[in-house]
Amino acid sequence: MLFSPSYGQDWKTLNSQSIEYYTQGKYEKAIEFADRALEVAIEKYGVVSEQYLNSLSNKAYAESGLGDHHRATEHFRKVVNLSFQLYSVSHVAQVESLFELAKTYISLSVYDSGTYYINQGRYVFNAIYKNNKAHYDTALYDIANAYFKLNSLDASLHHRLGQYNEAVKMLEAQVVFIKDFYPDSYRTLRDYQITINNLCSYSQAAGDMELAKDYALHYYQLTKNNDNVLDRINALQNLGSTNRNIGQYDSAFYYWGKTLVTLHNSEYLNAPIHSSTLNNIGELHNDLEEYDSAIFYLTNAVQIQEKKAAIDPYVYQTTRFNLAATYHNAGHYPEADKEYAWVIESLLEEVTHNFTYLSDDEKLAFYKNQLSIIEAYTTFALDVSGAINIQGTEDPYINSATPGTLYDLQLTTKALILNSSRRMRENILNSGDTTLIKIYSLWQQRKDQLAQEMVEGNKPEHELEVLRTKIEENEKWLVTNSRSFRTGFAKEKVAWRDIQRLLKKDEAAIEIIRLADGLIYGALILTPETKSKPELSIVMSRPSKFLEKESFSGYKNAILFQQQDNFSYAKYWQPIIDSVAAHMPDKKQPSKIYLSNDGIYNQLNINTLYDTARQEYVIDQTEVVVVSNTKELLKAPKETTGKSSKKIVLFGEPRFSSYPIENAEYAELPGTGKEVKLIDETLRAANWKTELYKEEEANEFILKELQNTNVLHLASHGFFKPSTAEAPFSITETLLQSGIALAGVNDSTHAVEDGILTAYEVMNLPLDSTELVVLSACETGQGVNNYGEGVYGLQRAFRVAGVNNLIMSLWKVDDEATQKLMVSFYKNWIKLKDMRKAFTLAQKELRKDYPSPYYWGAFVLTGF
Repeated sequence: MLFSPSYGQDWKTLNSQSIEYYTQGKYEKAIEFADRALEVAIEKYGVVSEQYLNSLSNKAYAESGLGDHHRATEHFRKVVNLSFQLYSVSHVAQVESLFELAKTYISLSVYDSGTYYINQGRYVFNAIYKNNKAHYDTALYDIANAYFKLNSLDASLHHRLGQYNEAVKMLEAQVVFIKDFYPDSYRTLRDYQITINNLCSYSQAAGDMELAKDYALHYYQLTKNNDNVLDRINALQNLGSTNRNIGQYDSAFYYWGKTLVTLHNSEYLNAPIHSSTLNNIGELHNDLEEYDSAIFYLTNAVQIQEKKAAIDPYVYQTTRFNLAATYHNAGHYPEADKEYAWVIESLLEEVTHNFTYLSDDEKLAFYKNQLSIIEAYTTFALDVSGAINIQGTEDPYINSATPGTLYDLQLTTKALILNSSRRMRENILNSGDTTLIKIYSLWQQRKDQLAQEMVEGNKPEHELEVLRTKIEENEKWLVTNSRSFRTGFAKEKVAWRDIQRLLKKDEAAIEIIRLADGLIYGALILTPETKSKPELSIVMSRPSKFLEKESFSGYKNAILFQQQDNFSYAKYWQPIIDSVAAHMPDKKQPSKIYLSNDGIYNQLNINTLYDTARQEYVIDQTEVVVVSNTKELLKAPKETTGKSSKKIVLFGEPRFSSYPIENAEYAELPGTGKEVKLIDETLRAANWKTELYKEEEANEFILKELQNTNVLHLASHGFFKPSTAEAPFSITETLLQSGIALAGVNDSTHAVEDGILTAYEVMNLPLDSTELVVLSACETGQGVNNYGEGVYGLQRAFRVAGVNNLIMSLWKVDDEATQKLMVSFYKNWIKLKDMRKAFTLAQKELRKDYPSPYYWGAFVLTGF
């Protein structure tokens, strides 16, 4: 029903009544009076007016309160459009309308749209001074306050995405800005108080508990005499949280108890802050193993949220996750199963919706922010899978569908960052959009510049930070403006049955999954016989033999000291392969296994494990195809049969120093020159197109200029130098820790390139048409291991650059044995027209002269 102006009330009165009803939580009445105010606004001022925009915004707030988010979003978007019609030049009203629209999207966890409108708001804010100087001079304080709100919202978004330190930095800068802008009155300023409150929360998330406590006390002092009861509630909530995080649990319960008392005597009873407080209390009871109390508080928190028409997805997901974990800890498995099912489905939806627009570092922060949920669920899944009886009862609760859920979770999240980065590259380069490709090229150039300057170490940190910001802006622009990227990455639903259907009768697929903090590993197994669920095989540590410590040291020492390893097969492979064979059609080992590794399995060469019972290595028993995610089976492999037009580019024997240097970091490698020369001669005779670069020509500049090569062979020094710094994880810094040494690397001055091709720079190489890269160097398979994501090093970098298959080493290699292996590999490839069979045969041939796996097992072929 529409209300006409004949009611006799003016717009201001109706609008004020709408606002009052909204603050009281009476959303239907708020909408009723907002509609009446809109009728008056249309009659007296028109649609394109401040009055109409104000009332439409109020209506959208109330619609959000009722949970009608779709309509609220439509109205906020209309407010944005009208604000640009109302003001022909940049205006603070435009900034405010963009802020409200962004805030609505972020509250719904639709972060890509939230980011887009935040950036639009910043653009308008920056344009006001240039385009509307008169407005800037007369409305400076309104403009500043709009900026504070926009910046706070941006920090909130960073916090939600797991970028806690960035959120803290943004608000610390805002504190300085506010103090400069309001030197005498900032303590009483609402924006300042809200900023301090948020800094308390974000500092806790960043792990700086002492700083968080300082902010909590400061906020308490600022607000203790405020008339606003919500401020006092927030202050008590903060004090409870900071005391909890420094281990002062009695004080935490005391402050949260006072919070509840204040809530019960206020209009905020059953409001989001109420459920948030109950969640915090429940979470602490769970940590203290007081499960009945934890369940009481957490279920009340859930019920409060579910009684509301509008649910905050972020708070609701957190509460239900805590409830799931508590049920699990208390041994209430059916209840935990129900909660976890909802939490995992929610997490997958969030990843699907929000992962496309993030930069690489943002993707990693977001992924790590969700990792605690994934790890908690995998531990629970192990308990209820039936694979082993951890519950300790004669009649344990079993959910037979759990292995299937685990497999589907792996398909969605494993190597997620690698695959999304590669997909972005492919879609942008294939878009045909010249502007898009130009910005992409600029982004690559700046990344190369950053890598160069970080390796050289001559630039001050603030200059590097400016360059990082520009790189981040380029990347965000690319993902925001690339329609081909956004549609191309639309995540398809992939399930284990899709993989199982592709298996031939003599094939199997395995997803390795790290469980119980590495004490246990699981193998999710698919065979042609799989019907209702994947098989879950368990690899367990004895308490004194950790899979990732003593057991792995035993494997590595046996390799390096060339001793027969009679234990690692039984430890790492026997439980898995026995389970695979038991579920094959003929109850025998399959001829081919697609293996997606995780954790410590990334550092093993499965082919080198020795079966003492049959007195043979895994390489003699079955073909193991290592992939980053078994989802790769859904894509047809690149052509590997070989054609006369196949092209290879070889780099070997780089001249590391242009003049004599004592104790140079990188020693010359004359053996690699012989290696690439023999390969070049072999392939030329088979009508391959070859390009050979040695000595001074084996340099970084020529490598970066390569185009359209099928195979790239790099014979040189590889390096992996893990950082000892405890700085927050950054993909940039991590990928600078590994690379390949090329010509001129030992020289003190460099005209263009420094001779170090880092993994970070590799990501930008044009290798989309390259089917194989051979890294004939030491430890090129090493890197930083990120559980669920794989190894961050040269392997990941070449995959992002477009390469499907890599041959790389897991330990230091012998020059002569490596030379023989590589030459044999290419000869076999020419003969067999099959890359993988050629490599396996080359390893077996080398084993005749070099029986120890140290020689023939150093290299692994990955990809599909």
